[in-house]
Amino acid sequence: MKRAMVLTTILYCFAMPARAQASPRRRSIPQKVGHFVKQHELLISDTLIASAFAADVASSMNCQHVNPAGCFDNNSMLGLHPSDARLIAWGSIATSGIIAADHLLWHEAKRDGGKYAVVRHSIWILTGVIAANEVKTVSNNVATAHQVQIARQRLAQRLP
Repeated sequence: MKRAMVLTTILYCFAMPARAQASPRRRSIPQKVGHFVKQHELLISDTLIASAFAADVASSMNCQHVNPAGCFDNNSMLGLHPSDARLIAWGSIATSGIIAADHLLWHEAKRDGGKYAVVRHSIWILTGVIAANEVKTVSNNVATAHQVQIARQRLAQRLP
Protein backbone atom coordinates (compact mmCIF):
# COMPACT_ATOMS: atom_id res chain seq x y z
CA MET A 1 0.00 0.00 0.00
CA LYS A 2 2.82 2.33 0.92
CA ARG A 3 4.63 1.54 -2.31
CA ALA A 4 1.47 2.31 -4.32
CA MET A 5 1.09 5.72 -2.68
CA VAL A 6 4.72 6.65 -3.36
CA LEU A 7 4.41 5.47 -6.97
CA THR A 8 1.17 7.45 -7.42
CA THR A 9 2.76 10.59 -5.97
CA ILE A 10 5.76 10.32 -8.27
CA LEU A 11 3.48 9.70 -11.25
CA TYR A 12 1.42 12.80 -10.42
CA CYS A 13 4.53 14.93 -10.11
CA PHE A 14 5.63 14.06 -13.63
CA ALA A 15 2.19 13.88 -15.18
CA MET A 16 0.97 17.31 -14.00
CA PRO A 17 1.36 19.87 -16.75
CA ALA A 18 3.65 22.73 -15.92
CA ARG A 19 1.93 26.08 -15.64
CA ALA A 20 3.25 28.95 -17.63
CA GLN A 21 4.52 31.65 -15.39
CA ALA A 22 4.35 35.14 -16.78
CA SER A 23 6.66 37.66 -15.31
CA PRO A 24 4.80 40.60 -13.83
CA ARG A 25 4.64 43.53 -16.20
CA ARG A 26 6.33 46.63 -14.88
CA ARG A 27 4.23 49.76 -15.22
CA SER A 28 5.36 53.34 -14.97
CA ILE A 29 3.71 55.61 -12.40
CA PRO A 30 1.44 57.33 -14.97
CA GLN A 31 0.32 53.89 -16.19
CA LYS A 32 -0.41 52.83 -12.61
CA VAL A 33 -2.43 55.99 -11.99
CA GLY A 34 -4.33 55.50 -15.25
CA HIS A 35 -5.09 51.89 -14.38
CA PHE A 36 -6.30 52.90 -10.90
CA VAL A 37 -8.55 55.62 -12.32
CA LYS A 38 -10.07 53.25 -14.88
CA GLN A 39 -10.74 50.62 -12.22
CA HIS A 40 -12.04 53.05 -9.58
CA GLU A 41 -13.68 55.77 -11.67
CA LEU A 42 -17.01 55.63 -9.86
CA LEU A 43 -15.36 55.65 -6.43
CA ILE A 44 -13.27 58.70 -7.35
CA SER A 45 -16.36 60.53 -8.61
CA ASP A 46 -18.28 59.69 -5.41
CA THR A 47 -15.37 60.91 -3.29
CA LEU A 48 -15.17 64.22 -5.15
CA ILE A 49 -18.91 64.83 -4.80
CA ALA A 50 -18.98 63.95 -1.11
CA SER A 51 -15.89 66.07 -0.41
CA ALA A 52 -17.30 69.05 -2.30
CA PHE A 53 -20.59 69.04 -0.41
CA ALA A 54 -18.88 68.42 2.94
CA ALA A 55 -16.56 71.38 2.35
CA ASP A 56 -19.53 73.57 1.39
CA VAL A 57 -21.47 72.62 4.52
CA ALA A 58 -18.46 73.13 6.79
CA SER A 59 -17.51 76.49 5.30
CA SER A 60 -21.13 77.71 5.41
CA MET A 61 -21.43 76.73 9.05
CA ASN A 62 -18.12 78.40 9.91
CA CYS A 63 -19.01 81.60 8.05
CA GLN A 64 -22.40 81.86 9.76
CA HIS A 65 -20.84 81.32 13.19
CA VAL A 66 -18.13 83.93 12.58
CA ASN A 67 -20.38 86.51 10.90
CA PRO A 68 -24.10 85.80 11.34
CA ALA A 69 -25.15 89.13 9.86
CA GLY A 70 -22.83 89.10 6.84
CA CYS A 71 -23.05 85.45 5.81
CA PHE A 72 -26.19 84.15 4.24
CA ASP A 73 -27.05 81.12 2.13
CA ASN A 74 -28.11 81.53 -1.49
CA ASN A 75 -30.08 78.29 -1.53
CA SER A 76 -33.75 79.26 -1.49
CA MET A 77 -34.73 75.89 -0.02
CA LEU A 78 -32.62 76.53 3.09
CA GLY A 79 -33.39 80.16 3.78
CA LEU A 80 -30.93 82.97 4.44
CA HIS A 81 -29.64 81.71 7.80
CA PRO A 82 -30.18 77.94 8.04
CA SER A 83 -29.35 76.04 11.21
CA ASP A 84 -26.37 73.68 11.35
CA ALA A 85 -28.70 70.68 11.35
CA ARG A 86 -30.48 71.94 8.23
CA LEU A 87 -27.17 72.51 6.42
CA ILE A 88 -25.91 69.04 7.33
CA ALA A 89 -29.20 67.42 6.30
CA TRP A 90 -29.24 69.27 2.99
CA GLY A 91 -25.62 68.35 2.25
CA SER A 92 -26.24 64.69 3.11
CA ILE A 93 -29.41 64.47 1.01
CA ALA A 94 -27.79 66.19 -1.98
CA THR A 95 -24.70 63.99 -1.76
CA SER A 96 -26.72 60.79 -1.43
CA GLY A 97 -29.06 61.68 -4.28
CA ILE A 98 -26.31 62.57 -6.73
CA ILE A 99 -24.22 59.53 -5.84
CA ALA A 100 -27.28 57.27 -6.21
CA ALA A 101 -28.03 58.77 -9.62
CA ASP A 102 -24.40 58.27 -10.69
CA HIS A 103 -24.47 54.63 -9.60
CA LEU A 104 -27.76 54.02 -11.40
CA LEU A 105 -26.40 55.54 -14.61
CA TRP A 106 -23.14 53.61 -14.25
CA HIS A 107 -24.76 50.21 -13.77
CA GLU A 108 -27.51 50.71 -16.34
CA ALA A 109 -24.92 51.67 -18.95
CA LYS A 110 -23.10 48.35 -18.35
CA ARG A 111 -26.22 46.33 -19.26
CA ASP A 112 -26.96 44.92 -22.72
CA GLY A 113 -23.45 43.65 -23.24
CA GLY A 114 -21.83 47.00 -22.53
CA LYS A 115 -22.91 48.70 -25.76
CA TYR A 116 -23.58 51.89 -23.79
CA ALA A 117 -20.36 51.68 -21.77
CA VAL A 118 -19.19 55.06 -23.07
CA VAL A 119 -22.22 56.67 -21.40
CA ARG A 120 -20.79 55.66 -18.02
CA HIS A 121 -18.16 58.35 -18.31
CA SER A 122 -20.85 61.05 -18.42
CA ILE A 123 -20.87 61.00 -14.62
CA TRP A 124 -17.84 63.26 -14.85
CA ILE A 125 -19.95 66.04 -16.40
CA LEU A 126 -22.07 66.42 -13.27
CA THR A 127 -19.11 65.79 -10.98
CA GLY A 128 -17.07 68.50 -12.70
CA VAL A 129 -19.90 71.04 -12.56
CA ILE A 130 -20.54 70.34 -8.87
CA ALA A 131 -16.85 70.46 -7.96
CA ALA A 132 -16.28 73.74 -9.82
CA ASN A 133 -19.34 75.35 -8.23
CA GLU A 134 -18.40 74.18 -4.75
CA VAL A 135 -14.81 75.42 -5.09
CA LYS A 136 -16.19 78.88 -5.85
CA THR A 137 -18.72 78.71 -3.02
CA VAL A 138 -16.26 77.44 -0.42
CA SER A 139 -13.64 80.04 -1.35
CA ASN A 140 -16.26 82.81 -1.00
CA ASN A 141 -17.35 81.48 2.40
CA VAL A 142 -13.80 81.23 3.66
CA ALA A 143 -12.88 84.69 2.35
CA THR A 144 -15.93 86.28 3.99
CA ALA A 145 -15.24 84.62 7.34
CA HIS A 146 -11.55 85.55 7.14
CA GLN A 147 -12.32 89.23 6.44
CA VAL A 148 -14.55 89.39 9.51
CA GLN A 149 -11.89 87.77 11.68
CA ILE A 150 -9.25 90.25 10.47
CA ALA A 151 -11.59 93.17 11.14
CA ARG A 152 -12.23 91.87 14.67
CA GLN A 153 -8.50 91.56 15.33
CA ARG A 154 -7.88 95.14 14.14
CA LEU A 155 -10.70 96.40 16.31
CA ALA A 156 -9.37 94.52 19.33
CA GLN A 157 -5.92 96.06 18.84
CA ARG A 158 -7.36 99.59 18.76
CA LEU A 159 -9.36 99.18 21.94
CA PRO A 160 -7.46 99.85 25.16
